[in-house]
Amino acid sequence: MCIRDRHHITPQEKKLIAGAKSEGSVTLINPLISDRTSKRLQKAFREYYGLGDGFKYNNLRKGTGSTVAQVRQEIKAGKFTVDAILVSAPGFFSAAAKRGAFLKLDSGQWKNSAGIAKKAGQYTDYPYAVVPLAYAFQPVWNTACPGMANFTVDSYAGATVASVKGKTISSDITKSFTYTNTVIALGEAGAVDFKSFWPKLKRTDPIVEFRTEPKMLMVISCQRPFDMWNLAGRVYQNVKKKPDLKGKIKIGSYKEGIVLLGNQIAVLKGAKHPNAAKLLVEFLLSKAGMDVVVEGEALYTFREGYAAPAARVVMSVTRSSAYPRATSDSTPTAPVTRVPTMGVSRRLRFAMSLYAHPTCTMDDSVISERSSNTTTVASSPASFSTWRYWTGGLSSREVRYNRCG
Repeated sequence: MCIRDRHHITPQEKKLIAGAKSEGSVTLINPLISDRTSKRLQKAFREYYGLGDGFKYNNLRKGTGSTVAQVRQEIKAGKFTVDAILVSAPGFFSAAAKRGAFLKLDSGQWKNSAGIAKKAGQYTDYPYAVVPLAYAFQPVWNTACPGMANFTVDSYAGATVASVKGKTISSDITKSFTYTNTVIALGEAGAVDFKSFWPKLKRTDPIVEFRTEPKMLMVISCQRPFDMWNLAGRVYQNVKKKPDLKGKIKIGSYKEGIVLLGNQIAVLKGAKHPNAAKLLVEFLLSKAGMDVVVEGEALYTFREGYAAPAARVVMSVTRSSAYPRATSDSTPTAPVTRVPTMGVSRRLRFAMSLYAHPTCTMDDSVISERSSNTTTVASSPASFSTWRYWTGGLSSREVRYNRCG
């Protein structure tokens, strides 16, 4: 990001720059941003606001459950090692905001994303928490591995066929908010019968693994060439490192639907670098910041009218474009939108809208029907088992689903 582009900076951002320079650094805890993206984010953040080469962006990456657990502990102790938290955990953000754990934001950028985020059913609680980005779990497989040349999958039934026995990975839902919320959304919507699915998956002799990065390495090495839930961004990152993987690693989609997992962000009250943290939130909501994370992580954004730089990967939630089927190679294609969403209203209503058909479009008539087929479940604690999910947590919430087709 060149200094000449700084005329896009809002008055709210200008008020934060001097304080951010003085603080000298910012630490963001999150489950997503890779090392490569972190380095690019630091460079772009420095240049965009003129923070200087000495300013440091610290990227602390943990699992979703561990991210929330650490911040929850720091809030209780009143001692902070991180300044801001970015994670898909609406229940946590709502409860923490009610307890006064976050600083108020005065955002000049949020207005550009608020409308689409609301229509997409995402949880926000401005001025305390906003949602700059989202991701979704998709099937990923390696056609270069033995027995995988003709394999393809577009349904959950296809994820448990006999030909993938000894080749599968089962995502560890006991350690992740987002895996668990994906199961709940799909299951309660009637899209996938997980009571019958899990025994079928077990018969494929899967390895149970938590993080998307080690799962991706298993796929690439042929140790486990099929992962039913990974991220398009992880594929893209590995193709960037090893271009010969292009055309070998496939990204698919499920006809039953996928769940769009919005990641909320907030600045902690008591953070050592509050100005820098607030400025980082603004940067991630700006086009300049989104360009960095969209290119690096192949994420979805909510910014109105967002267009990625030429030859960049873009997954942007807009009103008119369609959700893609499996691509012919390993690079996510643009545009990507109208995916099932997972969010919560200000009253803790999860809008996990499950659109069963990839060709649905983001129109107001579909959005307005979201109140149908509602079920109540319990919010989970940061560290949970599959069974404890249904009984523990900060507060009750509603899970909403909608199908298109």
